[in-house]
Amino acid sequence: MPSEPAVSALAADSDENRRTRERKPYDAMQKMAPCPDGKLPPLPSFRPIRCHDLSQSGLSFDTTTPVLDEFVALALGSGKETVFLRARVANCFLLPTAKAMYRVGCEFVNRLEAAK
Repeated sequence: MPSEPAVSALAADSDENRRTRERKPYDAMQKMAPCPDGKLPPLPSFRPIRCHDLSQSGLSFDTTTPVLDEFVALALGSGKETVFLRARVANCFLLPTAKAMYRVGCEFVNRLEAAK
């Protein structure tokens, strides 16, 4: 059984030194859903997330609930231009804000396609 990523109350910049690719700010609303089996989840299971930054190999986003899944599906874009990606959750930590907010770091694994 896959282990769940740890949720910790670390400072927001604690993972800066582990990044191998340059990340760019990416302030956009996108969607995310748990993806335990490597298949595209049903569209109603996706929930909104606020993206924080983006690189060739991954993405970080903020959400009001901790992400305890090992893998998630990300829906990037909108309409017919939406790209679905499976990503491994690398970290999830509580941000030091008045409202409970978590920052989640993900590493892209592969593109997801709808079942035919």
